[in-house]
Amino acid sequence: MKPLPKQYDHQAREKFWQEQWVNSSVHHFKDDQPRDKTFVIDTPPPTVSGILHMGHIFSYTQADFIARYQRMSGKDVFYPMGFDDNGLPTERLVEKTKGVRGSAMPRAEFVALCREVVKEAEDEFRRLFKSTALSVDWRQEYQTISDDVRKLSQESFLDLMDKKEIYRDTLPFYWDWVDQTAIAQAEIENKELPGVMNYIEFTLSSLSLWERDGGEGDTAQIPHPNPLPEGEGKIVIATTRPELLGACVAVMYHPEDPNAEKYKGKMAITPLFGVKVLF
Repeated sequence: MKPLPKQYDHQAREKFWQEQWVNSSVHHFKDDQPRDKTFVIDTPPPTVSGILHMGHIFSYTQADFIARYQRMSGKDVFYPMGFDDNGLPTERLVEKTKGVRGSAMPRAEFVALCREVVKEAEDEFRRLFKSTALSVDWRQEYQTISDDVRKLSQESFLDLMDKKEIYRDTLPFYWDWVDQTAIAQAEIENKELPGVMNYIEFTLSSLSLWERDGGEGDTAQIPHPNPLPEGEGKIVIATTRPELLGACVAVMYHPEDPNAEKYKGKMAITPLFGVKVLF
């Protein structure tokens, strides 16, 4: 028996046991058990555009406890690890790292930069995860930008189309005016900020949008049969979004407001733009 060293070198012993763990292959998914003897962990891939912190370590450690328990219970555990290196977060990381703008360079050139930067980030993530001895099967590693994953995603989409579980429609969406691209709601960070109430004066028009001959859609601007009383040629609108004035197409009022009933069917003229809008 070897004598104990006078000073314990934890780094050397840690490296030794890490290599022992990798070489043992006990954490490998064998895929030789029936369904009831197989335990699958859907590992959420970390986003390589971020920085690993203690929250990551805690969350993946909790999953690792379960994986180890299931193995000791005799189950074949499928426990992969992947990296989310696709989408706007990666583009932002590349632009910040390389000092470029993706929208101002050829697509193929920017994609090549993305692959270069995410590889460096993935190497760092992989090193940190392995240092914590997570029992994931690194042979099952995947990247969301890889050809295999993109092919699988496309096949899944086509499968959903065949099942009539996907539809196309015209709907509002979020637009990133810097990168000139649509963005998912998951990418939006909501913040409560103090606003300012603005009071904007609209001029009332002597014309109204009045139906002619009762035909649906057959309308014309003609003098209103009930003109506004003298001295009521303006109305003030309160809003916290004055930047939307250019898109204003109507002025809305509460139908039960007795003071607003007299404006029904009449038209107002927006300031700055001079556009006639309907009440």
